[in-house]
Amino acid sequence: MPISEPVSIICNFASWYKELWKVEDRETFTSEWQFPKSLKWNKISSSKKRSLCKNFTDMEIWSAVNSLGRGKAPEPDGFNVKFYIKYWDIFKDSILLAIQEFTTTAHLPDSWGDTNLNFIPKKEGPAKIIDYMPIALCNALYKILPKAIVNRLQLCMKQLVSQEQCAFIRGKKIHDNILITNEIVNIVKQGNIKYFRYKDMKLSHLAVADDLLIIIKGNPNNYSNVLKAINLYCSLTDQRVSKAIFEIFFPMHCLASVKDEVRKILEFKEGTYPMKYLGALIGAKKPDTSSQETILHKAINKSDGWASKSISQAGRMTLLNYVMNFLPIHIVSSSWVNSKTINRFQSLAKNYLWNSKANKKSLHLMGWDKIMLKKGIGGLGIKDLGILKLSIHAKKILPFLNKDKSLWARILNKRYEDYHPWFYRNVNKFSWHFKCLYEAILVLRDGLRMRVGNGAKINLWRDPWLSSTPIGK
Repeated sequence: MPISEPVSIICNFASWYKELWKVEDRETFTSEWQFPKSLKWNKISSSKKRSLCKNFTDMEIWSAVNSLGRGKAPEPDGFNVKFYIKYWDIFKDSILLAIQEFTTTAHLPDSWGDTNLNFIPKKEGPAKIIDYMPIALCNALYKILPKAIVNRLQLCMKQLVSQEQCAFIRGKKIHDNILITNEIVNIVKQGNIKYFRYKDMKLSHLAVADDLLIIIKGNPNNYSNVLKAINLYCSLTDQRVSKAIFEIFFPMHCLASVKDEVRKILEFKEGTYPMKYLGALIGAKKPDTSSQETILHKAINKSDGWASKSISQAGRMTLLNYVMNFLPIHIVSSSWVNSKTINRFQSLAKNYLWNSKANKKSLHLMGWDKIMLKKGIGGLGIKDLGILKLSIHAKKILPFLNKDKSLWARILNKRYEDYHPWFYRNVNKFSWHFKCLYEAILVLRDGLRMRVGNGAKINLWRDPWLSSTPIGK
């Protein structure tokens, strides 16, 4: 039954999270407990262990404070980071003393942990508590210590974090995992494959922070092992897993009897294709435009709200640069975007720039092609979304062609190992995401050149020598 009274809503949220985070009697692990020998753990040297555990220096704390965001709203205590930076000479001794005490006693002042919780809707028309994402607004003092710890951990993160995790390591992006997932689903739908394996390379899971995608071969033993791994994680971390947000996806050819057996073991609900992963739709039969339409509607709603306010031309330019340049970047990076959607975005930008009021047309005083020029040569600096799309995809081209060691590049090179940028005609088996890269290759390949090494990868017949066209084409 829907609840509308504010007090009842607060009580329901509080009850739900108390149940989610309650402490239960679970199996505990003593210091003598041994991890399964089959698990391989990355380890750091003894010297790095000692450097991680030593007291924080004044310079480390100041560096942590100075790297925190300054322009955020005041936290529960009413002070933001900018306040502490300005008056650091007054507060630094007390802050350093509290942090040094924490390194020896693992105790912080209680007031540091005061937090305001905000709940942000994950989708339009949220109806359940799980449709909201909790955002914690912590005191600035509370953020200093985690930031200092993170800065210190950066020295050994590459040794500890596996290649399947694309967060926490500088240079990795969530779009890498979206690309990999898109290829996995495309292979499963095409080739009757229940797990992903390429010769010397196996892939069992992908992770982005706490977002986990598990890929397993379809048999009851593997399903039971997944549950064991989840239970082990919960026991070691004293956290719980909400099965309500878990989904399991089967290959399209999977028998109903197998699905029933799996659902009985895992107790997860079955998802349907196309599935949503990190904001992108995966597994659609054709390029999906619904997510693009969602972004478009968001932009329209924002511009309709702004157009009704008294905003100067310069103010509208600032808002346009945010909406048109940053809002659609994730969609452009992670999915196929057609020219129709790009044209609608740009049409929306034109109307908003020259219309001071909603639903009122006015004369466009400058051509859009001139507006998209850089400010230094007479334009207004608004980016062309078509060129932006090509540039984003082009960034992936060289790592792919140069056989980069990153996980996504290795997987694409294994799958498209017979692909040649100047001598390849059959694109029917490409996934939609790789077709996006292929469009960028068609634009860039005239400017690409191969640097000759030992000659092992040179092909006289297929490579362009005197022009952009190979001899054998």
